[in-house]
Amino acid sequence: MNTGLIGGISARAKESFERRPFPHKKDEYWRFADLAAWGVDALFPFFMGSAERGRNADFDARADLFQKDGGAVVSFDGTVVCADVDQSKVEVIPLSSASEKYADKFEKLYASAEGKFDLLPATRAGNGFYIRVADNAEVDLALFEGSKLSLSAYAFVLDAGAGARIRLTHEAAVYGGTFQAVRAAYMLGENSFLELASASVGAKDSRKYRRDDFYMGEGSEVRDAFAELSLSHTRHERNFELLAEGAKLDSRIFSRVDGNVTRDLRTKQMHGKSSCSSNVALKTALYDSSKLAFSGLIRVEEGARETDAYLSSRSLLMSDSAAAQASPILEICSNDVACSHGCTVSNPDEEELFYMRSRGIPLEEARRLIVAGFAESSFSHLGRESLRDFLSKRCGLL
Repeated sequence: MNTGLIGGISARAKESFERRPFPHKKDEYWRFADLAAWGVDALFPFFMGSAERGRNADFDARADLFQKDGGAVVSFDGTVVCADVDQSKVEVIPLSSASEKYADKFEKLYASAEGKFDLLPATRAGNGFYIRVADNAEVDLALFEGSKLSLSAYAFVLDAGAGARIRLTHEAAVYGGTFQAVRAAYMLGENSFLELASASVGAKDSRKYRRDDFYMGEGSEVRDAFAELSLSHTRHERNFELLAEGAKLDSRIFSRVDGNVTRDLRTKQMHGKSSCSSNVALKTALYDSSKLAFSGLIRVEEGARETDAYLSSRSLLMSDSAAAQASPILEICSNDVACSHGCTVSNPDEEELFYMRSRGIPLEEARRLIVAGFAESSFSHLGRESLRDFLSKRCGLL
């Protein structure tokens, strides 16, 4: 354990956390967000351990499922409680141990903290776990993250060696009465491949802030599908760093939002080298009086020629009280690129509903089928049926 490195990062993060204000109206970083959900009054019960504890039996069952299936890593609040993996290909160690063995990547994990909640995991810099996949290894992994403490702050790293091929199912469950703040980094070596199917669920009496950073090496590829089903306010940031030539990204996101909550999602596609491609597509189904706050950035640095990047957001309003706000941003500093974006907000198609009802399908079932098709199209690019089935089940489509 590199106590000097951990202590230095933690001390700087604590000092910076105290100086930074909570989100406010003039903070562009929190544009469109429900600031009341992230203010002192709303978060005070979590910090004091007095937040209402919700029912969590279903979340415990999810963790048991992962353990019984084998080939899994199960963690609670950053501590690994089960690591059934092929140790000749996969190494699972505490993040504190990685601070010495993989010091450069440990520092990289925390170096880019921008916001107040980004800093929380860094204040406990040794808390979390590190998964290293050997060079040229081909592995199937399952990862379950559970957060039960009133304040659950930690980080984890998936470090893919050169030429590694990884298929990962990942579920993160935030229990009632928990405020979760997580930093995650996916570091892909040269010519590595990651196919990632992620599902995030949260109890009604919880709050979740999460930041996922993807650092993509030369010739690496990420095929990513993410489903968000939390019943509480969430803030999720997904940043894709394509800073080496020939990197390829295809990321699809589906989010279902119920109740009077706001789903806050931010994405960045950062192109720093030539001949890279990225696609980020968000689809959201909004019920009741829920809201979507979305901001997506494509930035192409000078010299990143032959870049191909696309960003889209499609919102389906399932209620007259639901609302969606989206802000796509392009920052192009190079020539010879193809970059574009598209955003739509609509109600369920009346002709589709009429067609199904004319064939005896009840209205509510017809509406459910429309949302199911909307969601499943977000998973269709995954190559393995098992990964598509995992997300479909988590979304209640199977």
